[in-house]
Amino acid sequence: MHYRDSLRLRIVFSFVIAGAILGPLLTMLLLWTTYTLEERAVTEAAIARLKEVIATPHQFALRPLHDLYDIQVLTNLNASDLPREIADLPDGLQEYESDGDTWIVAMATLPQAQRYAVVEDITALEQRERVGAVVIAAGTLLAIYIALWLGFYLSRHLVAPLTQLSERVDAAGPAGSETALASYMANDEIGRLAAALDSYALRMREALRREQEFSADASHELRNPLAVIQSAAELIEDDASTSERSRRAARRMHAAALRMNETVMVLLMLAREDLAQPSDGAEVSVADCVETLLQDELLLQDGADDPRIEWRYEARPLLAAPNAIIEVIASNLIRNARQHSRANVIDVLLTADRLLVTDDGIGVPAEQIPQLLERGARGATAGGVGYGLGLSLVQRLCERFGWSLHVDSDESTRVEWRFG
Repeated sequence: MHYRDSLRLRIVFSFVIAGAILGPLLTMLLLWTTYTLEERAVTEAAIARLKEVIATPHQFALRPLHDLYDIQVLTNLNASDLPREIADLPDGLQEYESDGDTWIVAMATLPQAQRYAVVEDITALEQRERVGAVVIAAGTLLAIYIALWLGFYLSRHLVAPLTQLSERVDAAGPAGSETALASYMANDEIGRLAAALDSYALRMREALRREQEFSADASHELRNPLAVIQSAAELIEDDASTSERSRRAARRMHAAALRMNETVMVLLMLAREDLAQPSDGAEVSVADCVETLLQDELLLQDGADDPRIEWRYEARPLLAAPNAIIEVIASNLIRNARQHSRANVIDVLLTADRLLVTDDGIGVPAEQIPQLLERGARGATAGGVGYGLGLSLVQRLCERFGWSLHVDSDESTRVEWRFG
């Protein structure tokens, strides 16, 4: 599982984001509100005090700023400790800083050129703001640590039911479990998910049972008529009174029945997913299978208009697969070329690692090649329409056995069945 896909880590990240953003944000908001209210209280008090000084200066202990007697200052500090530059400040309210100290200065000038100033020291308030910023930074780190710890701790408990459910689903296998998954879960969202999985597994088991029953019935109902057809064809061939034309038709019937029987067997094996290696461990010769198929293809040809098949081999490889699988793959490749390509010549070449079927027919547009391997894809044939199952079936068989199928087409079509 990729870390970015982990539900537990997403929960942890949510805690971290909440701890790293919401906590410091709320703290900053509270501190900012507190400091703003304190500064507003100080400034309002300084303005109010200045108004009182202007109205009744004799009631306050006013002192000159250094030797500037035209500026009278009201402050709880030593006037000589105040910077002389305060005298240069304009009338009104301003914040003044010097050598790490901060003051609120309310200044007013009377018509008689007499100036009054109220000075409030807010150095401690500014220091608390700086300390608050440090506290927020440290608190952010602490909040991240706590959020990480809580995230890992709580996420383990939150994800545990899902983990347990996934483990039981894996242990149940493709056929599902006879014991309901919901019986192990609490009656919550996870329990409802388990119940939904139980219902789905039940429907899948029923569908699998019906498919297996259909496969068994189809196997019996299809093979028996095929056996009758084969027997009848053999009797016709062996009958001395039968004409050569009838014997040829009987041989074609017999070859077609054999091929149909093998195709039915492969389809049933695909449906049951019981494709396997030969039971005796023997390997099958691809060349022998192709040569047998070509004999059958000659029997199934309709007339002189059928393409000529040229068969060559550079090696005679052996494959560990059921004989019927190899015959079905090879026969579909050759039959597709014979029926769909409108070719004059079909070249069948067997090498050590592949079987190549090349025709000199009409070719296939490049944009349609990927569709040839899709189930139900249709193409032009000598008779009009193809059923679109051959190459799809070959593709499924190749995927099951680790082989591959490749189609190229320009002026002709080249199909490669690669064994590796």
